[in-house]
Amino acid sequence: MPTEQRKLIYEEVIQPGNGWAGIVKKGQYLRIIDLEGQQPGDLVFFNADNIKECNCHGITRSRQFLGKPGEPVRAVDKVTEGSVIFSTTYRPMATIVADTPVKKGVHDLYFHMCNKKIYEYLGYPDREGCWEIESRILAKYGIAPEQLPDPLNIFMNTEHDIAAGEYHIKEPVTRPGDYIELRLEMDCILGLACCPMDVGPPVVGGKSTPLKVEVCEQL
Repeated sequence: MPTEQRKLIYEEVIQPGNGWAGIVKKGQYLRIIDLEGQQPGDLVFFNADNIKECNCHGITRSRQFLGKPGEPVRAVDKVTEGSVIFSTTYRPMATIVADTPVKKGVHDLYFHMCNKKIYEYLGYPDREGCWEIESRILAKYGIAPEQLPDPLNIFMNTEHDIAAGEYHIKEPVTRPGDYIELRLEMDCILGLACCPMDVGPPVVGGKSTPLKVEVCEQL
């Protein structure tokens, strides 16, 4: 749907090491924009009417592009335009409707959030990660830290080496202004952390930079 047929109802710039949480309703659109390029973010979904229901990547990976009855079930390791994010009760939560980075589908579905324990391991004690950020910003909705699911790692570039049985983190490919846009399929509480991981593996491109969130609705 062309953006001129939508009304912008909310926007916010999220600085590195910070996050945004809010309710986006069914039929509304969430756009996440990489303002300066090479900046991932961690996105989690909760049913606004039942926070026990949240995004599930195991179901999401195995429910894309299924063939006809009787054909082998196929799972994917990437999501892009047309992909659906599924919940723990097998229900669609959001559909990706736009994905501008080149290459498309650079949104990790496997790695957990960075956190204090990872930074301690890397030699950076007392440093917050996305897990602590998400825990803080989602507390106002009654969501406890232990309820956090693995995130959709927006713009995080990982490659699956099937022969080695490994996932490798590569530098992000996003350019300034690249974005991903999702249409919500149910009312959701969303949490987005602007990843601060500028040490260790190349999760971000050299330094952490801001992300922008826009919420639109159809006119």
